[in-house]
Amino acid sequence: LYILHGLLGSSKNFLTPSHRLSLLPHFSSVTLLDLRGHGLSPHDSLSGTATLTECAEDIAETVGNGMDGAVVIGHSAGGKVALSYLERALAYRRRREGKGSCGGGGVEYPLPSKLIILDSIPVSVPRGGPDDLVSTVLDSLGTVPLPAPSKSAVRSYLLEESRLPRHIAEWMTTNLVPTKTPPNEYYNVSDKRPPTSNGNDNSNNGDNDDDKRTTPSSYVFTFDLPTCRSLYASFGLADFVPMLGSESFRESGVEVHFVVAGGEMGRWV
Repeated sequence: LYILHGLLGSSKNFLTPSHRLSLLPHFSSVTLLDLRGHGLSPHDSLSGTATLTECAEDIAETVGNGMDGAVVIGHSAGGKVALSYLERALAYRRRREGKGSCGGGGVEYPLPSKLIILDSIPVSVPRGGPDDLVSTVLDSLGTVPLPAPSKSAVRSYLLEESRLPRHIAEWMTTNLVPTKTPPNEYYNVSDKRPPTSNGNDNSNNGDNDDDKRTTPSSYVFTFDLPTCRSLYASFGLADFVPMLGSESFRESGVEVHFVVAGGEMGRWV
């Protein structure tokens, strides 16, 4: 079983469900993957660009034959990455059978047995406009002064300055990691420093205990923002309906299941 997280997330988002799934007899192993520009995947070698196809290539190069007959769970953008992998795997199969051509050099794309797509739909998703919360969040993250002295400082900035919903601001604090770089000078100006949470804030999920630390530190996001912007653009344009309606997909025997919660229908990725 392989699990792919969504945009601005990381593999740690699925630590609890992956542990529970690992206890089931259905899977011999459960592997969490960080998409390029996210989590523990390298950032310094990136050019600030990413597409679904490039993420699919990363998976093929990382997992190799482990994908043969595997089950893949993809959440949101991770779901479309899984579909992109399947599209390339079908093209690779056609090439092996002499029925078509496929790029990717010598990289192999073994077919998984099942894809489970969470909170994502296989069609293109319009971007922009007042209802595009993802673009709003990406723009807001680009204004956060980093490094920040604490996770709560970032949360407060996103709440007070960017006016993001509290659940989004809280989630963003889970994507912060320590760095040895001193905090941005923005936080040294008392009249500019974002207010921290008060005693009436019950939304602390244990991620803001850094304010009690004894060793000075600062924080940066664990994702590469330009890469995330590029991936979101690729996500919006991708349409996998033709692939899912193709003869090669029907003949492959691969199962694809879509699970959509709530009413946003793919707006968040």
